[in-house]
Amino acid sequence: MAGQNHYRNRKGQSAERYKALCWQKLEERVRERTAQLEASNRELEAFSYSVSHDLRAPLRHINGYVELLTERFHDSLPEKGIHYLDTIADSAKQMAALIDDLLQFSRTGRQEMQQAYFDMNIVLSKVLESITETITNAASNGLSQHCRMFVATMLC
Repeated sequence: MAGQNHYRNRKGQSAERYKALCWQKLEERVRERTAQLEASNRELEAFSYSVSHDLRAPLRHINGYVELLTERFHDSLPEKGIHYLDTIADSAKQMAALIDDLLQFSRTGRQEMQQAYFDMNIVLSKVLESITETITNAASNGLSQHCRMFVATMLC
């Protein structure tokens, strides 16, 4: 009986039968988990789409009031007030870009994944540039020394 596997487990199943059952159970678990993941992705996509649309209305209000204040009271606003309105307008533009990115992200679940190569040095450089700009702006707007040290520590 050379070449035949006579191993039997506790339930009396042959090794080949036992292995086949294990694979079958594993494949079933993979199918279940895949279905759960797909359902979660659909929910995340719907949530992202809903949130991104819901955020646009208050953003339009913010932009509208900034424009109104700037147009009607520009001459009577102190320089610091104009700076604040400019900062609010810039932040609103940044938030609009984030909302657009969120909408784009909600659509990615429907697209096939494509592998791409990119230079992480470029990505890191852009992130550091953005963080440095944020810290510089915060420092010029009176960010406390304690907060600057905290942010600087986060960069290291």
